[in-house]
Amino acid sequence: MDGWQRFFLFSVLWLIFAPVYPSSGSSKVAAAANNEPAGRRKLAAGNPGSISIDCGVNEDYFDENIGLLWKSDRDFISSGENHDAEPGFTSLEALLERQLLELHHVNDSIYRSKFGSLSVARSFQLSNPTGWIFRYKDDVFHRIWNTLRLPNSIWVNATPEIQPQEINDSYKLPIEVLRTAAQPKNDLDSLAYNISFSCVQSCNFYVYFHFAEIVEIPHDQRRVFTVTLNDVTSEPISLEYLKPQTIILNTQEDIYFTIDQTSNSGLPPILNAFEILEVVELPLSPTDQADVDAIMAIMQSYNINGDDLQGDPCVPKGLSWNGLNCSYDNNPPRIILLDLSSRKLTGEIAPSLSALKAIHSLDLSYNKLTGILPNFLSELLNLTFLDLSYNELTGPVPEFLAQLPNLNTLNLSGNKLTGSIPQSLIEKFNNGTLQLSFM
Repeated sequence: MDGWQRFFLFSVLWLIFAPVYPSSGSSKVAAAANNEPAGRRKLAAGNPGSISIDCGVNEDYFDENIGLLWKSDRDFISSGENHDAEPGFTSLEALLERQLLELHHVNDSIYRSKFGSLSVARSFQLSNPTGWIFRYKDDVFHRIWNTLRLPNSIWVNATPEIQPQEINDSYKLPIEVLRTAAQPKNDLDSLAYNISFSCVQSCNFYVYFHFAEIVEIPHDQRRVFTVTLNDVTSEPISLEYLKPQTIILNTQEDIYFTIDQTSNSGLPPILNAFEILEVVELPLSPTDQADVDAIMAIMQSYNINGDDLQGDPCVPKGLSWNGLNCSYDNNPPRIILLDLSSRKLTGEIAPSLSALKAIHSLDLSYNKLTGILPNFLSELLNLTFLDLSYNELTGPVPEFLAQLPNLNTLNLSGNKLTGSIPQSLIEKFNNGTLQLSFM
């Protein structure tokens, strides 16, 4: 997977449908005010590789309960409105209105897929009370854990004196997730679970089963079991005290698994937690970074903003920015058309336009642009259509326009250009390879 796909792994865009219970305490502490200049692509300072955004809040704050710095979205958007909850709303009803965005970098040596990116479908810890949602300060991946009780199971609780540093776990599971486990009520029974995701065409899931022997057992006994996910069965799993193990199984169906004691085991199976991650196919990379930087600079130069100019310029394909078209023939997408006509633009032709190397069509007509036709336009070798008509451009018509190898339409009408049209442009007009408008 590309780095950007790995970053997406634990991106969480969520509406809060239930209260989230931290491991302890309940407070919201305001952080220092952010005096840096606004920028749409900044990450949260002091938390490299991650960002957590609370949409609509006026200032950044630090949540001591889960160890996250929440950023206001004011530095990342240039449009939209904030509204307070209507009078009479309870605090929980107001909470339900909040929108949160989190992006956390995850090591791809543990969470990885051969087929695409991974999106968290479910994360369960087997503990009581059930139906609650927890987040833990010691969870370096900032996962959201739902408590669950499997059918016909009982709880196994860890020895109270177990400390987090005693457990070495590459998946960095919070200590509270490992402190409890489920086991069958009857020692001869299995643990079982099923869930349907009602996939329209096909499903592709990775299930991560997390185990830890949290109770010291007699030396003459062993806990050995297998995990069967649909029709795939793992090798026998034997646990050692305070040494977590994670088993990963893949399926293209809805989830049904059993955990079964082997014939040579003296103890029933256990399960501490499990995660279901869905494979998400992302056929398109983000827009070419050079094009993104260029279009952002262009919009800033002319002070253009709006709801239709948010996010990635080209992706998703059906939601590209108004006023531009993109080519998706190659990955990443490239900007090939830019129409900024009738936008009341002022000033000179922005130099950042020269960075749109793949552009075929550029329309800056019916604005109030001034200055000469800049030499950097000669760098747009893929340009086929150039409309600069009805501005206030001055100076001569440059010779380099005739050297653009693919240019077939050029409109310079309605400006204050001086001098004669270069003979090379006239020749192209006369032989039919260039549509030229000048008056």
